[in-house]
Amino acid sequence: MKDVPHRKKIMVVEEEQDMALSIKQALETNGFSIEIFTDPILALKKFKRNSHDYSLVIIDMKMILMSAFEFMREIKIENSEIKVLLITTFEIKPLEFSRVLPSVKIEGLIEKPSLLNKIIPSVHEILDPQ
Repeated sequence: MKDVPHRKKIMVVEEEQDMALSIKQALETNGFSIEIFTDPILALKKFKRNSHDYSLVIIDMKMILMSAFEFMREIKIENSEIKVLLITTFEIKPLEFSRVLPSVKIEGLIEKPSLLNKIIPSVHEILDPQ
């Protein structure tokens, strides 16, 4: 297990309970402190109260109760330095994403079919760039 120098939490906003729990387990096993939410509205309320407690927010792009872009806009208003990793169900490269939505700054994209295989390296790359 890689030593994790930061101790801030990672917020995971994923409406599918099973997927949220799988992400939490994978990240906690690798030394990260995780807080999961299946309701983006509750997650946003919690983030607004404690925005500087988090180092990363992992958001599923396909949310029903609130769009991921609205959620990202709101958290960036509260903490412009927060890092964001988006979970997608389709393949898109970060460069393509930034061309389509240049005003939305994210640190990474990860596809759902291979999510659990790629989440740990992606989080380390975002939080501990070498």
